[in-house]
Amino acid sequence: YGIEKELPRCIDSILAQTYKDLEIILVDDGSPDHCGEICDAYAKKDSRIKVLHDPNGGLSDARDHGIDAATGKYLGFVDGDDYIEPEMYEKLHEALVKNDAEISICSFRYIGDHEDRNRLIPIHDEILSGKEILLNKRASHHPWGWGYAWNKLYKHDVFRELRYPIGKAFEDDFIVHRMFWDVKRVACISYVGYNYIQRASSITHAYKLNVLDEIESRLGRDDFFREKHAPPRARYICFARCYYVMYGVYEHADFRHEPFVSKLRMFAKELRKRNRALLREPLSLSQKAFLLMNYISPYYTWRLRNIIKRR
Repeated sequence: YGIEKELPRCIDSILAQTYKDLEIILVDDGSPDHCGEICDAYAKKDSRIKVLHDPNGGLSDARDHGIDAATGKYLGFVDGDDYIEPEMYEKLHEALVKNDAEISICSFRYIGDHEDRNRLIPIHDEILSGKEILLNKRASHHPWGWGYAWNKLYKHDVFRELRYPIGKAFEDDFIVHRMFWDVKRVACISYVGYNYIQRASSITHAYKLNVLDEIESRLGRDDFFREKHAPPRARYICFARCYYVMYGVYEHADFRHEPFVSKLRMFAKELRKRNRALLREPLSLSQKAFLLMNYISPYYTWRLRNIIKRR
């Protein structure tokens, strides 16, 4: 949607894959520019390409329509303004089949318009269960490596009962815990296959109402972890991420408009209630200190962190 300048690079990188047995589904999400025409032009050149022209429904809606239309044994996602390395799907497919895994994951690069956004997110060569990823330190160290939809190859059956929530930003975060919980084998490879373009205007960097969707997704994950009797540390990671999102909101958001402020207050109230209950659980002293400070005031905790950073 709205990425006609970046789209050809993306499609060309998929057509250049060394793994050739691909069904390529391009979803035009009612784009107001020439994205739809570009997709149709590529479909005329390559019989593997199928184009879906949808009314604008957002990224989740587009992904869900792609999942419904896919006929292959495996599924992968590529956002239209990103691009992939030539061997990505060959490497992911090889890892998935060789290890009898349900999901394979590769490393990726952030590529942005600011120096601090250009970095490699490494994934190490190993085989893990979904629960190991969700519940151990890996999930807290590089949560985005596991949470994003696109640096992976999935068995189609993984999505049998899962779809992305319509109308939500950070849509991956709403389902990744449900996806990984029952997965027995995840094949992780260090190959750097995906290039994630960080645009200042992207969904992720727009501090508008939908940035609070990330807090909603983490509260939903907390509900799921409580239902599954997950360790308190896994729930703590959910809370920590919620507070870091709030710190970003304090730093960048415009507080002059409703319903943004009302929704933020609602989430802050809910976090405070859950925070109080989690403080009774067996956590480390540093984790309890972090929770306690935010229980008193996430705003002043953010201010204190900034003062410490400046010193």
